[in-house]
Amino acid sequence: MKFRQENGYDAAERETAEIVFFDPPFSPNANNDWKSLKSACQSFALRGTAFAAWYPLVETTRSKDPWLRQLLDFTKSAAFEIVWRSKPNQNLKGCGILVSNDLASLLQDSENELTVMAKCMGSELTVRQLSGSSM
Repeated sequence: MKFRQENGYDAAERETAEIVFFDPPFSPNANNDWKSLKSACQSFALRGTAFAAWYPLVETTRSKDPWLRQLLDFTKSAAFEIVWRSKPNQNLKGCGILVSNDLASLLQDSENELTVMAKCMGSELTVRQLSGSSM
């Protein structure tokens, strides 16, 4: 294992891996991170590399819905989202994770457990799949 200081998106495009996890900061420029994340996930989907990509649910995430829907359609992925029922003190309203199709089946097999976990956190689970539909 090597550690180096560089742009993770650039490294991910060059490197080969069995699975990649993205945890972008979405700060200071969230739009750039959404754009880079879209490009990386599409690249991994085309190469057949399993991936998981975390994203925040904040007020401005709703404006990213068309992006998320297009990405779900392109990658044939699923997104699992936890939305807080109570109002947190922060701008964060919840979080989501977009997973490649091969990883989605693992999470779908655990959907009952994830739903229980979300309820314990005062939240609810939403699963988005092809065509951006919710389950």
